[in-house]
Amino acid sequence: MSRRVKMTADILRLMENPQQVRNIGLIGHIDHGKTTLSDSLLAEAGLLAKSLAGEARVLDYLEEEQRRGITMKSANISLVYEHSLSSVDPFLINLVDTPGHLDFSGKVTRALRIADGVVVIVDSVEEVSSQTETVVRQALQEGLRPLLFINKIDRLFKELKLDSDEIKNKFSRIIQDFNKLIYMYGDALAKDLWLVSAEKGSVLFGSALHKWGFVIPQLVQNKHNFDYFQHAYDNDTYRALPNQYPVWKSVLAAVVQFLPNPVEAQKYRIKTIWSGDCGTDVGKALLNCDPKGPLVIGLSKVQKLKNRLIGTGRIFSGTLKRGQSVWLVNGKEKSSINQLSIFMGSRLESVSEVPAGNIAAIGGIKKIRSGETLFGVKAKEDAKPFETVKYVSEPVVTVAIEPDMLKNLNQLQEILEEIQVEDPNISVEISSDSGECLLSGMGPLHLEIVANTIKERGVEVEVSKPTSVFHESIENISSYHDATSPNGLNSIRMLVMRMDTPTVAYLRGVKSQIIENDILREQELPQHTSFSVYESRGFWNVDKFQNVIISRLKEDTGIEYDDEDNEVLESKTKTSKKKSRKGKSKNDPEDNRQVPLDMRGQIMESIHGILSHGVIAQEPISEVKIVIKEVNLAKNREDANFFEISTMIQDAFMACLREAQPVLLEPIYTLMIATPEEYIGTVTSLVNQFQGKILEITQDAFKSHVTAKMSVRQSIDFAQEIRGQTSGRVFWQNLFDKYSPVPEHERESIIQDIKFRKGLAFF
Repeated sequence: MSRRVKMTADILRLMENPQQVRNIGLIGHIDHGKTTLSDSLLAEAGLLAKSLAGEARVLDYLEEEQRRGITMKSANISLVYEHSLSSVDPFLINLVDTPGHLDFSGKVTRALRIADGVVVIVDSVEEVSSQTETVVRQALQEGLRPLLFINKIDRLFKELKLDSDEIKNKFSRIIQDFNKLIYMYGDALAKDLWLVSAEKGSVLFGSALHKWGFVIPQLVQNKHNFDYFQHAYDNDTYRALPNQYPVWKSVLAAVVQFLPNPVEAQKYRIKTIWSGDCGTDVGKALLNCDPKGPLVIGLSKVQKLKNRLIGTGRIFSGTLKRGQSVWLVNGKEKSSINQLSIFMGSRLESVSEVPAGNIAAIGGIKKIRSGETLFGVKAKEDAKPFETVKYVSEPVVTVAIEPDMLKNLNQLQEILEEIQVEDPNISVEISSDSGECLLSGMGPLHLEIVANTIKERGVEVEVSKPTSVFHESIENISSYHDATSPNGLNSIRMLVMRMDTPTVAYLRGVKSQIIENDILREQELPQHTSFSVYESRGFWNVDKFQNVIISRLKEDTGIEYDDEDNEVLESKTKTSKKKSRKGKSKNDPEDNRQVPLDMRGQIMESIHGILSHGVIAQEPISEVKIVIKEVNLAKNREDANFFEISTMIQDAFMACLREAQPVLLEPIYTLMIATPEEYIGTVTSLVNQFQGKILEITQDAFKSHVTAKMSVRQSIDFAQEIRGQTSGRVFWQNLFDKYSPVPEHERESIIQDIKFRKGLAFF
């Protein structure tokens, strides 16, 4: 039996016992060694020649990744770890390697949904960086327990030439900074049990490139210290270190010891990542990772492999079998699984079934989408989706692309539809007249990769210079405006206002279970936003641009408002929460409601259609609160059709918008710049030259650190300039901060550029 066939058989056997399964992700800052470490793990599993480990970058199987030397997608692989203890069965490690570059942070977030723990790789020289903080925050928000791997220790000996005391101080600082992140972003469980400790073995040290690694208990047992490794480099005998301290063994032993199996993890993770009621039969099956329970699958990503769309899914409950019918919760349709496999890097191994707690490759679903939730058809009545993945950034950079020939426009549209299925962080707007397409993504590199993908799939395109995405909003609050439908039988009264920054930031990351649950919404929103309790009761909807629709109808809030918009006590005495919510129950007869639920949906649809194109340059409107105070609808549904309702809402909304003064917004980055001391003057000068604002300058023993704010629009040229003037020795990361009004002196020229790019104006 070949090694590959035996491994597949071992994997299938271990899948049956979730206690022996670990689903883990490798995360960290760009170029800190994630993929290099994964090579060593694959080599021990027999999937890579040990002589190539650290250099082959097996999980970087895309040609573009190999050329650039960075990971740009998440890759999965299953491997068997033969534990060193004879009394312990082998373990199945489902490994996910993730990108470090912030342009691909969306792929990190989606990949983490299917893991239960993470190994965070930190360069010992660079220490805990801004991107380390970002990925740790992502992991903790997903309920994943972290381990710390301090990598590239050889650099401390060869480059910095530190002595033992300096090295120990450095390690101590890294561990303290890492634990601060857990305290900052973790919940009570994380703060109590997940802090890492070198003495206990949850901090690993080593060199992934040179294939050695250790934990402190190993050193104590072998009566070694850090000097042992320094002498190995001083005497050029370090190539023998992997024999005594193999990095794969240290990492996998720590993973098995500290990171939870699926049964343990789902007991606390499901409450965070699933929007349903954990007290139901489905909820209990999910909490227990029950292979005999209702089938529930969360899809983390979709990719095109051999002209077929393949989804990466975690089976959280039940057992998935090839040929089984499933219900797409978001897509609201039935489909069948005709291809079922496990991941082996770029290769798929076909299997007949995968039980709860494992990760699978799923094919055959036509309308498959990243973030979809699959239920067994028998349980579709109880189907609730997993929480929508919240990204640390959003599409803020855009390019215009055109096919080389107009006849290829349809093919281009098909390719872009495929790419959007595979990558939800891509936004596309196509002009059917000119064939020009506006493609928005996380950053210039993200868009460059997408453009290359389009060319690889058969359409040559011309790509413009990257520029910023823009939104529209308002500056002030409007007064109430009334409007009547064309037939005179329907009317509405509304106002609009701009929301404050903390409220917008909270809504950007809020979980759907809070928005959809009356009790949670009433508890949480007044604590974290500017919404009152009564506004929280009347909260209808929030869209992807953080626009909120608030009802002040008595049936929704249980109160009345006076002419000055003050809250009037409910029916002269306070009504109980139960009574105040009675009108919101879906079980109530619709004729008791001023706005029946289906008509509410029609009103929201009309408002969202208006919000999609603003009045300044047809950019999406964002961060606006729409308050509806009165609605009168005709009893005959034909007299309250979509045309009548949408026209009425358009008139009222546009009157509000004009009074509230439309404003053009642009995204702002927080720049985290690390520079050698000799370039600090160059860096600060360039930040000022590109209209950035320096917030802080700090310094450690090795580098200076500059924190600044800069518009995305300016940061694109800034990146080229700083790279050239510092010979590539300065490193920086762009973190999305917020949307802010464009400078008044540039407003008109920016608007003209946008209109010209969209074909709305000609110079």
